[in-house]
Amino acid sequence: MSPIIARARPRLLLPWNRVVTNSISCFFHGDAHWSDNSSVPRFQQTSREFSSSSSSLAKSSPTLWSLDRLIDIRQEEGSENHHHDTTQYNALLLELVQDITVRLEQQHDSLVALEQMVFMSAKKDRDNHLDRAYKTIRDFQHLHKDTHRKCSMLLPALEKQLGQSASSSVIPSLLLKHTQQTLQETYTRHSLTMESLAEMVIHVRTILLTDSSPWDEAVLAFLRARVGLQLLAEHGSQLAKQQLDQKKQQQDQKMGVISKEILVWELIEQSVTEAKHLCEAHYLHSPTVLGIPSDSSPASLIPPSLLSSVPPTAASTDDEAEDHESHKGIDDDPPTFTFVRPWLQFALVELLKNSMAITVHRQLMMIGVDGPQHYYESSSTKDNNDDDSFGLNPIFVQVHDTHDFIEIELLDQAGGIEDDSKDLFSFCQTQEIWDRMDDQQTYAMTRSPLQGLGVGLCMSRMYLQHFGGTLDLEDRQEEELALVSLLLKKGVNSRLRIPKNTSILEQNRR
Repeated sequence: MSPIIARARPRLLLPWNRVVTNSISCFFHGDAHWSDNSSVPRFQQTSREFSSSSSSLAKSSPTLWSLDRLIDIRQEEGSENHHHDTTQYNALLLELVQDITVRLEQQHDSLVALEQMVFMSAKKDRDNHLDRAYKTIRDFQHLHKDTHRKCSMLLPALEKQLGQSASSSVIPSLLLKHTQQTLQETYTRHSLTMESLAEMVIHVRTILLTDSSPWDEAVLAFLRARVGLQLLAEHGSQLAKQQLDQKKQQQDQKMGVISKEILVWELIEQSVTEAKHLCEAHYLHSPTVLGIPSDSSPASLIPPSLLSSVPPTAASTDDEAEDHESHKGIDDDPPTFTFVRPWLQFALVELLKNSMAITVHRQLMMIGVDGPQHYYESSSTKDNNDDDSFGLNPIFVQVHDTHDFIEIELLDQAGGIEDDSKDLFSFCQTQEIWDRMDDQQTYAMTRSPLQGLGVGLCMSRMYLQHFGGTLDLEDRQEEELALVSLLLKKGVNSRLRIPKNTSILEQNRR
């Protein structure tokens, strides 16, 4: 163990249950603080350090945002005078910077609490894992301190220029550019830490003396708060950039990072294309993805790329086939909704690539080959690599437009979930620690396109839940699909539900 880390490690003598309580509660309340260098806890010291540069925000609680509030800029009638719009942009921008500063402080406190949890429950004979875990936590603490410092230095200038109400002044372009750069830097630096966070979790699980569930719950609470912080930082950066570019705001389509009137089938089509590229980069092949109509989403709304190869079994009679053709060209109202589009595409791609990978992998096992390259090198299939010869079952997609939700359902036919006792949504499911120094490369340069850190499903569900949505996986036995004469083999139903209600507050606390 390095002497620096040995000196920095706190010596805290508190009961385990008190450590857990402080650790989880301070994610949002900041109840307990320890100094970096002392050997005994010094409560409130961390708050005093942070508050010295932003006293007006001391002991503040984070604002709970909704999608409505993040895009609540009402355009005045008449496009000649944009003063009212600019004033609302400035007011929202100031509030975002204030809230980001508060969140950075409280998330730093939660990292201090995580450090105490590790110290109290770690096996002291695992010094290598312990040192790495402490180093990663300290790196996160320094990151939060640094970005908090920069936001705190920005706040007085914004408040002085705009006042507390931001009702009469405008932000000078130089200050607006500095605001945009500060928020973009905050978002970028915090978004590039997922690999380090996953590795820290692996190290800590290795050295824990007791059940890791309290630690996992604390990490998930930190992740939820982190998702909200990154959203606000990127949203504020985009708002400032829009002001700098002096472009007419497309109020009907996008504001900041919030997309309005998202076309659900267009989103699905783009996600399918991305997932197929990932699958083919690893397996050299990918199953077909087909959209199938539902009561609320007829065939006329399905993109041609997802509809053109519908198998004959999808229309068992000539009348049904004619019905299917007659729907084309009808001007149906496509399902639309408001959400953070990158989050939805991330979740859809994650689910699609998982279904594609397991479909191809299990088919290769059935035909008795070790991998995709062996299959394509065989003489019998070398010149005949279409889906039918490979025997891949297609993946189906349905959209349901209900009163409260837009529901996207993916139905694969890959045999279902092998181990139903495993929590598929736990953070960082891999147990393999990759050594960056040995490979002299980043993790992204060495990993397979379909193999990661085991964080995709966890983050996908977290993104959906943030504003009241859900993501669920359900094991499905062989069944006949409604509306079409299609017998589905055993597989998994992956279901995303996006709420239509844009006034739902952030779900950080659940």
